[in-house]
Amino acid sequence: MTDPAAFLARDRDLIIECAGPAALARHGAAALRCADVWTSSAAALADSVLADALAAAGQGSGHRLRVLAGAIAGLDGIATIATDPAATLQLSIDLPPASVSLSASASVSASASASACGDETVVDSGSVRAVALRHPDLVNVAVAAALAGPGLDRSRLQLLRPPPGRHRLRVDAQGRTGRMRLDLDLSPVMPGRHPVAMAIIAAMRQAVEPVYAG
Repeated sequence: MTDPAAFLARDRDLIIECAGPAALARHGAAALRCADVWTSSAAALADSVLADALAAAGQGSGHRLRVLAGAIAGLDGIATIATDPAATLQLSIDLPPASVSLSASASVSASASASACGDETVVDSGSVRAVALRHPDLVNVAVAAALAGPGLDRSRLQLLRPPPGRHRLRVDAQGRTGRMRLDLDLSPVMPGRHPVAMAIIAAMRQAVEPVYAG
């Protein structure tokens, strides 16, 4: 089905969005008026106007928007630490192999100068919101973590051009309840198995289990 209006005209129990931030921005509010929505496109929520519109659509319909974990683990731990109002969250993301040609100069024009750090280059850095607005298709996992944690403005993110063969995500959440560090290797170990697709399958399995963890 390629007609969004026809799709949304039917009764739905759940709509799963995995077409990217632009799709959530365009269709999210209408989808929430029809059903609960799960999304893998958290970066769209860096736009505060859109986030408010989606919240209003959900409140008006009684439906909820769930941000899926995607390629990141530990959102429950980040949320626990973030119960401390002084909690901090630091993240770094390696550009995926398909994006390593992203021009550092293009990012520099919107932020600080790119800087070499050992065998990697900092392409962009700042608050999660600021980096997500500049690179919405690259940082869904960081926005998901920030939403679970201290928020998009208080969480910090570095976007890195890594050495060849590395694709890593690092998370450092700290508060008075403790500290959690994650070092996730996102290199594909099973060709054809995308981590977002597997996260959706896991969430669907969890949704029908009478007893579940997390």
